[in-house]
Amino acid sequence: MFFGTKSVKDMAYWQEELFIKMVAFSLPVSLGLVIPSIVFLWRSGAYPISIIDLLAFFSISWVLLFTRLPIKSKMAFAVSVLTVVAVVLIACLGSFGIGSIYLLALSVVISLLFSRKIAYFSIGLNSIIFAMFSALIYWEIVDWPVVQNYEINMWLRIR
Repeated sequence: MFFGTKSVKDMAYWQEELFIKMVAFSLPVSLGLVIPSIVFLWRSGAYPISIIDLLAFFSISWVLLFTRLPIKSKMAFAVSVLTVVAVVLIACLGSFGIGSIYLLALSVVISLLFSRKIAYFSIGLNSIIFAMFSALIYWEIVDWPVVQNYEINMWLRIR
């Protein structure tokens, strides 16, 4: 094969290998980080975030390690759960911070693990997520920390 040409089969192989290596590294590291994080969040009264973190970690771990799903399904499940966690973090923590960083990092991971069409879809989904938060902040529809902590012009300036 010549430099610059690529086969879809070769790309799928490397995407799967990348995912396997990411899981092999991130699960043990995450276990070491998620337990103190959950304890800290629980003691500080952030019950929804601690429960979501715990459910996310164990559901992703279980699906990745103990199911016979195809690897692409496992990849999609992990990315979907992490997207939900990112949205919950933005809503519950009331800041642009870590949830937005998760969404940005997920866009990069998705672009490496999936097709170009799915990568563009994830960028569109992130835009919709931020547009929905903008609408919630503008109309003050809910009483979430993100709505309380931002005015619409400040939220849009951060973008």
